[in-house]
Amino acid sequence: MNTWRVEHFTQEPRTQVVLWRGAGGVLTAAAVQDMWRLHQRVAALKVTVDGQQVGWQDVCLRVPRPEEGANMSVAVILESVGAALGVAVGGAGMGQSGDLREELCGQVEAWPTRCLEQSLLDLWGQDAARIAALTDHQVLQDVNAAAALPPLGGVRRDSSGRVVGAASALHTWTTRVQARHKLVLDHSSARRVDQAGLRWEEALVGEVRAVAGQEGAVRPLVGAAHSLGKAATDAVTQDLQWVAAGSVVVVVYVVATLPRPLLALLGLAVGVPLTLLAAYGLCAALAVPFSFLNAMLPVLVAGLGIDDMYVLAEAWQEVGEGAGDVAEHGGRALRRVGVAITLTSLTDVLAFLVGASTPLPGLRWFCLYAAAATACVFLLHVTLFVAALAFQHRRHGDSARRCTPPWGGLVRRGMARYAGVLLRPWMAAMVVAGALALAGGSAWAATGLRQQFIQTEWFLPPSSDLHQMLQARQEQFPREGEHGYVYFANVTLPRDLPALASLAAALRASPYVHSVGAWFLAFQNALPQGVAPLSPSQFHEALSLFLHSPLGARFIYDLEFVAPLRCRRAAPRVSAFRMHLQHRELHTMEEQRAALHEVRRLVAEAQVGGFRGAWADAYSQWETGSMIGGEVVRGLALVVVMVGAVALAVVGAGRAAALVVGSVVATLVQVAGVMRAWDLSVNTVTAIALVLAAGLSVDYAAHIAHAFMAASGTQRERARAALVNMGPPVLHAGVSTLLAFAALAPCTTYLFTAYFRILTSVAALSLLQALLVLPVLLALLGPAAHHNTPTPHQDTSKPPTAPAHTTLTPSAATPTPRATPSPTTPIHNPLRPHTSSPPTPPITTTHQTTDVTSPCTPHPPAALTTDK
Repeated sequence: MNTWRVEHFTQEPRTQVVLWRGAGGVLTAAAVQDMWRLHQRVAALKVTVDGQQVGWQDVCLRVPRPEEGANMSVAVILESVGAALGVAVGGAGMGQSGDLREELCGQVEAWPTRCLEQSLLDLWGQDAARIAALTDHQVLQDVNAAAALPPLGGVRRDSSGRVVGAASALHTWTTRVQARHKLVLDHSSARRVDQAGLRWEEALVGEVRAVAGQEGAVRPLVGAAHSLGKAATDAVTQDLQWVAAGSVVVVVYVVATLPRPLLALLGLAVGVPLTLLAAYGLCAALAVPFSFLNAMLPVLVAGLGIDDMYVLAEAWQEVGEGAGDVAEHGGRALRRVGVAITLTSLTDVLAFLVGASTPLPGLRWFCLYAAAATACVFLLHVTLFVAALAFQHRRHGDSARRCTPPWGGLVRRGMARYAGVLLRPWMAAMVVAGALALAGGSAWAATGLRQQFIQTEWFLPPSSDLHQMLQARQEQFPREGEHGYVYFANVTLPRDLPALASLAAALRASPYVHSVGAWFLAFQNALPQGVAPLSPSQFHEALSLFLHSPLGARFIYDLEFVAPLRCRRAAPRVSAFRMHLQHRELHTMEEQRAALHEVRRLVAEAQVGGFRGAWADAYSQWETGSMIGGEVVRGLALVVVMVGAVALAVVGAGRAAALVVGSVVATLVQVAGVMRAWDLSVNTVTAIALVLAAGLSVDYAAHIAHAFMAASGTQRERARAALVNMGPPVLHAGVSTLLAFAALAPCTTYLFTAYFRILTSVAALSLLQALLVLPVLLALLGPAAHHNTPTPHQDTSKPPTAPAHTTLTPSAATPTPRATPSPTTPIHNPLRPHTSSPPTPPITTTHQTTDVTSPCTPHPPAALTTDK
């Protein structure tokens, strides 16, 4: 509906608003004189467009200003219209119709026009001498003597009802689109506007800000027609620096923790831009609209891709040196983790595609871009990143000395000790009790989540002038209700005039509508009493005169014609028109939802031919509010189902898949509780963040569960092996993702602050579930192992070795290099514990001599002992 409205009503007037406010109020002589000085500066304001000077008189909307004594009464106008149509009104006949039309149009065209500017200055006729001589007492006296109260906010009255002060005042300039100038797109209204008018609006904003920087009794806050889109874009652009800062922090962390720093730089510095280009290009080719919500995609791409990088690098390293040629080495690495990476990436893609099934446009478009980006991340990792690993392996061969970070062994040893403590019975009981308490408290807090519409000012920094102006206008200039329109096209006129009048009466009778205004109501009231139904030719004759009269001139922008409208000619065929409706003040979402459905029902049932539809700026929010809660629940439920199916494919056991699904559900419930604690409501932005949460939370849990199913031994031993083998890469991936999201903390716009609060919670809680709760549950409830599945450190291409319980004690003096197995020697994993055989002394292996001149030496594996 909005697209149709923008296409058919191209000449919509544009309003520029200045809100005046000051500590002493606005009803003082000094305040009025400050307003007058701004009026003079704006009147003299000029901009250069295509070599021509353009000023206020060139861009303004001009309205008739009949001179005193020359304003024909309504009765005279009606008699002239009737005479021109040959209707017997006042004795006029057809012979005089041409002369009467010529006389009427001559007077109408002779009326002077003025640029539409409305302010408190209208009380003094914009007379410089009178304004300069004003006193505070005279200002209050003139305001109280006015027939209509000027646009004042925060009005104070005394006991007798007289105005004694006001906190603010509005000053507006109305412009119109000049079709003779080049047209450009205004992102605030999604309309095409003339370049000259847009340049003048920008100059007006600069002029008002210059005045605001000077000392005065009052301070102006400006909001031009284009300001909202520009301010929101500028704010998001400014916050993108923190997105970039987060990316830099992630790069530093990954370079410091991955054993191959150059590959880390390649994966992030090259992979992220390539992913974004591919995703944007694919969606653009499919004509998916681009939304400002996509500003979060760079952080999302980095967060989704980091865990795969760590898992691939860890798998490549654990294959060991001398494991055949490059192809065999890469095949073994992908055989170990390829299934998990593929299916977790598939889960993310499916989660976003499920989110894209929503009827909410903003959420649907973002989810489509996110799904494309996730798929591209996976493809680049299994192609570009793996190819880079293979290239480095080919360059250095088996004799390469890898510069493993010195804290890599510390993390692994720390994870081994952590696993030993975590899986003790008393600790496991505490973890289960704590997890249940956290889930219960989060579920209770989530019941207090409320739905709330996104306010325009949320996307602006709180310190910006536009944010303050919108907030002050909302507080000090409360409206009766939302203003809306009913649009029509291809209506047969004048045949459908009675049906249109019936629709207006039905809308006026609605308990949700305060008033209705339409050109056809004023037109019918202007016709003489008892006049016969008009023929099409009579209707177009009368409509032309009506719209050029003071009675109908205010409706001229409510109609669109197939040809230009001229006073001396009958009106062309009406292609589209609209009527106005003013809603009552509706406080609850239930009332707003009922009002929306009521208006749409009445419009749909109207006996009017052609196209018709209702629209208001608030309708999209009302409609979103009516479905956002259900859509979020439906989308997350479908995502959980998808997660369950994919988890079953990843881990291959129903019980383990159920535990993964339980971890995802627990994470989502806890995130909902965090939203309540952080006073976040359910809206389009947070709904997108929740879909991201569902996609992010499954990865870590799925990797741990897959490692558990690939290990052998008792449930406790396999849970320990999963933590030792897969815990470090999961930990690094989670911490790096957390750092990327935490960098958004200084952002000022609601979009980024909401994402910061939700996504940092997701990263932290996902790690909590994957590394704390899930291992305990697997140790207690986990299924039997896959006997034919290789562990992350055991390859089926090698002959199996008998399990042996080993304790590795690294040398206290010098790190011992890892043994290089021959092609016929089975790869032995010293970190996998076994308790099926008696303990054996520490294994002593003959190693090659380490080159002491090498700056990098391999780090020994962590010492691992079995808890009895």
